[in-house]
Amino acid sequence: PEMLSEYLKAVTKYVQVFPEMAVLPLLSVLSLCVQEKAVVKHPGSDHTEPLNLYTMTIAAPGERKTGSFKQFMKPVKEYEEYYNTVNKYRIDEYTATKEYLEGQKRSYITGKKADLEKAKQVTRELADLEPVHELKLNVSDATPEALAWEMYLQGGKIGVLGDEGAIFDVLSGLYSNGASNLNIFLFAHIHNIS
Repeated sequence: PEMLSEYLKAVTKYVQVFPEMAVLPLLSVLSLCVQEKAVVKHPGSDHTEPLNLYTMTIAAPGERKTGSFKQFMKPVKEYEEYYNTVNKYRIDEYTATKEYLEGQKRSYITGKKADLEKAKQVTRELADLEPVHELKLNVSDATPEALAWEMYLQGGKIGVLGDEGAIFDVLSGLYSNGASNLNIFLFAHIHNIS
């Protein structure tokens, strides 16, 4: 589309790279932004695919991969900061309520105030409590377990975008003494550029 073409041209002129160097980072960031907003459906069946992309930009050091990547990620980071600032009170309220109810539950299970019915009631209140967490759209370096937890906190979706390919170090066992733990990557649609 013309708007994206103009955006790509502006970024590549600013960073001083060829458009071919920056198009994959742009598409990856766009993919991050539209996750779970739509799906692609095969016209002849019910088969669907998400709009996730797996991309990798390969270039020698000093070719300004980082510069173009940072320019495309800038609006994403600004949105995260805006969202988290606007929703800080909701996040704090959820955290305080959860901690308070968990404290009540502990006191109803043990100690002088032990009361099974009240403990059950507080357990139901905890189960009904709608989680509110800080918005995190992207991680660039995390253990598979930390990534799985972050995906859970973000409603099952997150991007793994980075300009230096840290995710490949993780895949090769960086945090697990050389043993690969690929399950989260095999069972999830995760974005990646490097």
